[in-house]
Amino acid sequence: MKDFPYPSSVVTIGVFDGLHLGHQEIIRQTIDYARRIKTKSGLLTFKPHPQEVIANRKVELITSYKQKRELIAKLGIDIYSELKFSPSFASLSAEGFIKKILVNKFTLLNPAERESAIGGLFNRVKIKGLVLGADYHFGRNREGDVRLIQSLGKKYNFDVVIVPSVKLNEQVVSSSLIRSFIKAGDFQQANKFLGRDWQICGRVFKALSRGRTLGYPTANVRYPTEILLPQGVFAAEIILDSANEKKRGIVNIGSRPTFSPRTKEKNLDRSPRSRFGEAGRQASLEVHIFDFQKEIYGDKIELILKHKIRNEQKFPGKKELVQQIKKDEQEAKRYWG
Repeated sequence: MKDFPYPSSVVTIGVFDGLHLGHQEIIRQTIDYARRIKTKSGLLTFKPHPQEVIANRKVELITSYKQKRELIAKLGIDIYSELKFSPSFASLSAEGFIKKILVNKFTLLNPAERESAIGGLFNRVKIKGLVLGADYHFGRNREGDVRLIQSLGKKYNFDVVIVPSVKLNEQVVSSSLIRSFIKAGDFQQANKFLGRDWQICGRVFKALSRGRTLGYPTANVRYPTEILLPQGVFAAEIILDSANEKKRGIVNIGSRPTFSPRTKEKNLDRSPRSRFGEAGRQASLEVHIFDFQKEIYGDKIELILKHKIRNEQKFPGKKELVQQIKKDEQEAKRYWG
């Protein structure tokens, strides 16, 4: 194990799902504090989402784990660590969490090595300062609060900085609020609270090419299974590896009820990690790109949903479906004017 050249670090802790404006302010203050005292900034986060372990329920994430790492790196944090959140970890008392994770065994992975399986540069660093959001709780039963962390900071000799919640229009910026905006198709509000466009990132794979037979070729997208997906038909902006400009089109997310049961189809992704729609079938994500004919199988793709056109619905047959797709295309183009 190599020693990290900086013996101390200013650290922030949290789930940071979405990397919204509140998270960005916490990270900014962490970086600023570290620079003031001439040391490195560190961020400790968790996988899976703690509620998946504590409450035994699926949490649909605003950003995938990979996307979160990439966004954090862009913000300029020096050191990144993703800690596995397990039942034994969840059972730690608040003081046990501080002592075991931060004081005695805080390990961080250099971002430059994060994606390298052979890098393995884990670094044990001494915590000099801890920066937390005002609503952060930690330890068993969320018993650790601001008052306790300040007390533990004095006991274990590290400074504590509490960052007030960020508000927009008198609403506290939070991941749960942003999830509600996305589920409702209110992407304008979601983007305002995120401080950027919300994106779905994935890769195009070959399926049945059914859209092509309807006169509307579609790209089928394989996406990270942990992310939140709103159901319906949407106007969207599309960014492709193979294109040098932002495209426009329509996106369908759901179970494709007109062609169910989907279990008869041969070319679907049936891996155990696949995500399922409300009806128990795999949720499909299909993109029709306007005025675009290239083959893009295997391409990385980013989707920016801009406007919800309608809910997904079942049609009597292909003719009625094609008529509706034409209307969807017209509405999407009207949205952009």
